[in-house]
Amino acid sequence: MIGRILVLAVLVLSVWVSVGMLRAEPESRMVRVTYYGPTGNPTASGIWPYEGMAACSWEMPLGVWVRIEETLLRCLDRGHLTEPWVDVYCETILCRHWVAGIGPYTDATIEE
Repeated sequence: MIGRILVLAVLVLSVWVSVGMLRAEPESRMVRVTYYGPTGNPTASGIWPYEGMAACSWEMPLGVWVRIEETLLRCLDRGHLTEPWVDVYCETILCRHWVAGIGPYTDATIEE
């Protein structure tokens, strides 16, 4: 009986370790970067927008993290975005200036 429990525990532990090791490496790609402001509606994920999140094109799963320069954004919204696109939610002029300073296209790292 103890042998079976030990074998089961080792099996569960090996699956847990394997799943952790199979995480995808961050992927770098060129994206279009824009910003949007308050719409009065919740996001596609059901939460209200906040600075630090973005609407991303459909090939990026909801909840994925996108690093642009040293800023980490979470894709929690959608839009009519047709190419690799990150539409940053901005409420402040500082945020809008940051997006404008990046340029229309930049490298982004997609992190799961």
